[in-house]
Amino acid sequence: MTTLINDHPSSRYSRGLRYGLLVLIIFQAVVSGCATRELLPAVVISPNISASEYSGFTVENASQRDGEIYAMLNVGINKVFTEKGYRPGVNSKRDLRVRYLLLVDRGQRLVEQVIPTGKGDVTRHYMEAVNEARFLVNVVDTATNEVVWKASTIKDISGKSLPSQEELEERLAEFFDSFPTRN
Repeated sequence: MTTLINDHPSSRYSRGLRYGLLVLIIFQAVVSGCATRELLPAVVISPNISASEYSGFTVENASQRDGEIYAMLNVGINKVFTEKGYRPGVNSKRDLRVRYLLLVDRGQRLVEQVIPTGKGDVTRHYMEAVNEARFLVNVVDTATNEVVWKASTIKDISGKSLPSQEELEERLAEFFDSFPTRN
């Protein structure tokens, strides 16, 4: 009996392995492509939060830096919370403190890549440009000092200039979209 090489069980296993590898490569390409776009914020909401319990808010820059972007953020966050029905600067028993941190990293980082060869692994080192902004926000109940909502996002800012106030306010509205509106 003659057995064709293509009908051999190990050949079928090899085709399945190649098919699985192809699917994995396509999946990785899709995920990598999606990862390069602007990331949606990672949000954590306290289960106890009820917007009706709060009347006012204050905005606090935890970065403790001055500059045009921080002034723009203060104005934008004030606008978002005002549109959600909260009043700025009210000192009642239960207010919210919106505390944000903006970290901008423009520089380089050392990347280590291990390349397998037939005679062992070769380690390659190179410098990679880093241009990213991290935006973190904690919304704190001033009466209990408990974080009731927090979110963070990271964005590649390579080749980007300072956004206009309108663009920033639009992005902040999207960022705070899951924060409860006060009726």
